[in-house]
Amino acid sequence: MRWNVLLFMLAGVLLALGIPRAARAQLTNATVTGVVTDEQGAVLPDVQITVRNVATNETRQVMTNQSGLYRVPNLSPGEYEVKAERQGFKTDVRRDVVLHVGDVLRIDFVLQVGTIEEVITVTGAPLVQTEEARLAGLVAPRQVTDLPLNGRNIYQLPVLEAGVTPLNANVATPTNNNSYKLAFTTYGKRLRSTNYILDGVPNNNDYIGGLPAITPTVDAVEEFEIQTSNFSSEFGRNYGAIVNVVTKSGGNAIHGTAWEFHRNSALDARRFFDGKDPAPLLQNQFGFSLSGPIRKDHTFFFVSYEGFRGRRGDSVSFQTETPELRQFVFQTRPDSIAAQLFRDFPGPPPIPGTEQDIGSPAPGEFAIGPPDGIPDIALTSGTVSDARNTDQFMIRIDHNFHEGRDKIFARWIHEDERSTGAVPSVNAPLEHIVRGFRHPFDGIFSGVAVGWTKLFGANVVNDFRFGFLRVRATPTASPAEIPNIIIDDGTAGFGSTFLLPVNFPMNTFDWKDNVSVTVGSHGIKFGVDVTYFQENSDFTIFGRGMYEFASLLDFIDDEPFLQVAQIDPQTGDFTRNIRHFRRWWIGAFFQDSWKVTPHFTFNYGLRYDLYTVPTERDGKLSNIIFNGGDDIFSRFAQASIGQVKDMYEGDHNNFAPRLGLAWDPVGSGKFVIRAGFGVAYDQIYEDAFAEPARFQPPFNAIAIALPIFGLGTSISYTIPATPSDNFRLGMNDRGGLNGSPIFPFLIDPHIRTGYGMDWFLNIQWEFQPNWMIELGYTGNAARKLLRSEDFNRVNGDLLDGVEDRLNPNWGNSFYVGSDGNANYHGATVRLIKRLSSGYSLEVNYTFGKVIDEQSDPFAGDIDNFGVGYVGAQDITNRSLERGRANFDVTHRLAINAVWELPIFRNTAGWRGQVFGGWQLNTIVTLQSGKAFGVFTTAPFDIDPATGLPTGDFNADAGGGTQGGAYDRPNTPAFGNTNKGSSRSDFINGLFKASDFPIPEAGTVGDLGRNTFEGPGFATVDFSLFKIFRFPALGEQGRIEFRAEAFNLFNRVNLFLPGNDLADTLTFGKSTRTFPAREIQFGLKFIW
Repeated sequence: MRWNVLLFMLAGVLLALGIPRAARAQLTNATVTGVVTDEQGAVLPDVQITVRNVATNETRQVMTNQSGLYRVPNLSPGEYEVKAERQGFKTDVRRDVVLHVGDVLRIDFVLQVGTIEEVITVTGAPLVQTEEARLAGLVAPRQVTDLPLNGRNIYQLPVLEAGVTPLNANVATPTNNNSYKLAFTTYGKRLRSTNYILDGVPNNNDYIGGLPAITPTVDAVEEFEIQTSNFSSEFGRNYGAIVNVVTKSGGNAIHGTAWEFHRNSALDARRFFDGKDPAPLLQNQFGFSLSGPIRKDHTFFFVSYEGFRGRRGDSVSFQTETPELRQFVFQTRPDSIAAQLFRDFPGPPPIPGTEQDIGSPAPGEFAIGPPDGIPDIALTSGTVSDARNTDQFMIRIDHNFHEGRDKIFARWIHEDERSTGAVPSVNAPLEHIVRGFRHPFDGIFSGVAVGWTKLFGANVVNDFRFGFLRVRATPTASPAEIPNIIIDDGTAGFGSTFLLPVNFPMNTFDWKDNVSVTVGSHGIKFGVDVTYFQENSDFTIFGRGMYEFASLLDFIDDEPFLQVAQIDPQTGDFTRNIRHFRRWWIGAFFQDSWKVTPHFTFNYGLRYDLYTVPTERDGKLSNIIFNGGDDIFSRFAQASIGQVKDMYEGDHNNFAPRLGLAWDPVGSGKFVIRAGFGVAYDQIYEDAFAEPARFQPPFNAIAIALPIFGLGTSISYTIPATPSDNFRLGMNDRGGLNGSPIFPFLIDPHIRTGYGMDWFLNIQWEFQPNWMIELGYTGNAARKLLRSEDFNRVNGDLLDGVEDRLNPNWGNSFYVGSDGNANYHGATVRLIKRLSSGYSLEVNYTFGKVIDEQSDPFAGDIDNFGVGYVGAQDITNRSLERGRANFDVTHRLAINAVWELPIFRNTAGWRGQVFGGWQLNTIVTLQSGKAFGVFTTAPFDIDPATGLPTGDFNADAGGGTQGGAYDRPNTPAFGNTNKGSSRSDFINGLFKASDFPIPEAGTVGDLGRNTFEGPGFATVDFSLFKIFRFPALGEQGRIEFRAEAFNLFNRVNLFLPGNDLADTLTFGKSTRTFPAREIQFGLKFIW
């Protein structure tokens, strides 16, 4: 760690411990508010309200104002006792009041005439939210610890809430073990728009966006909340969800846990496409937590450790070469690169009966001779196993002093993670892994949070937070000398992902400084949030080279049609790509919760976010430079690339109003009508500007050799890869290469900050004690979203056999702009039974639809288990891309429940120990299929038999490296939907490639985007506990034996079918499944 990092951390700690600052009211804490009246309904001023934390004995006192109102902000989550006292009235005490993160809990008192010594005690707290208008889901502590979570990962919990849909996809990232599987969308908002908070400070993977950096262990989590719409102006950074996690702190009693959870493949069911046995698995999670007092009522500690040791297999069905073809190559081309790769990395044995003779080798790229009787391709299946080890430590210290007027805490969490990298990634799906290619991962994830809260009287609370987050990730490619090799006919290629190797050290510093004041009927909050981000990375993508072949027959002839490499544009040699990016984010807000009447609350606020333009320590920034033009196409044609001072202009008008109301029309505290509207801005995440900043001349270049279309006259096909001679001819005055086009990553110099507008209306009704139903409508409209396109293309460009391009200095371009749009409308139904009488229940149903033009500007980062679109098929008519989002799911139902079985539950002695102590827990998920479409990734060529194109139908050379995922065919005779498709339809083939008519060369197909719907998803996760009370471990001492089953009924949940017309054998078929039934056993000691 560099000295400047240490200085930043020291400055933050000194500020936190030495400067009285303002408070952040609800980021990690809660508020109790209410009205005190007498029995005739008259408000009572000067009533003393005392709020006491049961665990730590921390006490806060306020007085009601002339309107009988009181408000106690900044209370840590936990169990409380709330007491109201005034001379001439009986004391009213509310016990078992549990405050959760973000709560604004209303507790009204009706005082009876009597003496202050007389005490009336009531237990519990209201269930409906009468004080604020936001949509949020709380996962109670009991749910966090007891619900069956596969891998004990708390970030599975958001998808239990209304409006939240799991992506069910791998999100490729060089900073989280190569891929992340728990991303989700909220009310149709993009996955990268989620903001993760841990103990009030950022916990985001700032490079990729929408993913957490650190996942605290279950037993270290006190509170888990997800805010999904119209959150307070206190929250900024993103327009999506806010995932707010608070870690545990100690109390006056000593408590602890110790655990071991075990899984292995002998306990699991076989996946549908597995062989005779399930994919191998051996997994152990173990650890402990311990908390207690250092000094009673003042200083407390909490420590935890968890280790993970796992080896997990995965299986896939895919297209590969046959043994007969390999033998043919060994005999006729023994010294070829194909022979070398076939010897070292052969595909598995084929599935009998799937072999096909697709022709014979012929001279020249794209050339195929007549069938020769040798089977060339076949379907096969294979299994891979990834070994992953992690160790996570956490320590937290809390201290109260000055009679409770000051409170400080410090928390440190650190995780080491290592894996063998047998997981899919970009351009390296499981097929490559089955052949033997890996991307081993080594990373550290470390975070610090420090805070100081200070009370100035009863109505002013000041608080300061400092956070530091460090991520260092170093995934590599193995074997390192093999380049990334892609075969366009769907045959499994070779090599690890072209993204590797990389080295990503990143540091995030955060200072928060807010104030909370109660003035009459107003609860006012305002403050400032400052974040500083550093990225010091070596991201040498294509540094091992990449080659692309039109077909397997071209591959065995060592005839790639494309070579891509990252080079030094001055010399043409391979080069590293080292950058040191810096940026600041500054936010300020004002928020007021105005109690207009005792039963009507109006929330209003305003936030301003400034996302500064990123800088590079050494000035190594390059981007597109426009030199005139009337539209985007003429500007591209005349543009150059070169060093720039700033990547783009700043966007300084990011004002975000928030409005909400909560009305209790009958004044019972049991029925509330809420509505809200809010605007939130979405920061431009690191990946969106860092790739354009780092991959362009004069410092670096991604060069392309594509001889078949006149782009570079030579390809150097070797292992290890060597640069083409065309890469060594120097640069021209437009920032391109003299001998070859480059593949530029660009960002609009006038890019704007995206934003979303949310609105909702719902009602909550506590129809009987501990039961609540909520009915709601939610909508949002997102504007100026990031959208990537290749503007350097023209319909019909390749019809003359030469690739001309708008700008001949470039090949495909990757241009990030901010003209994306999305719209969502949805309805939700929630039923909540709070834990009482031994059980809790939560049911969330969502019906919705999201329409957009592009679901993610880096769609290649997302293995959607069926490729998603990455741009417009007709660059001159991008409105054709309007359709269902890649993650659109019409129906989703999520249920979770905890049930302490009543059998001998309260029986003492051996009968209770043997026959009692049983508990059931479950998560049930049902959802309809995701939207998907049909397209081709095949490059342009003309089929001499039909005169129609075999790929890239409009001949614009668009997409990816060549061909891409842009071009859609014409609508088939059966139409553009597949309503009512069965599971067997997806397994056997939903449709055939021949069903889809091919448009004339130079034109686009009329099939819309994402018109089809994939298979539905349903699963039941279940756990059974046997609990033994164990007084030797203390008053709460017990031992839990746990049996947990994930996908209990072993339902076959299919991935999306193959939707690329170029994949000969897998098109229209689902060839992979989500996990079959998995069993886990656990042993847990609690005291």
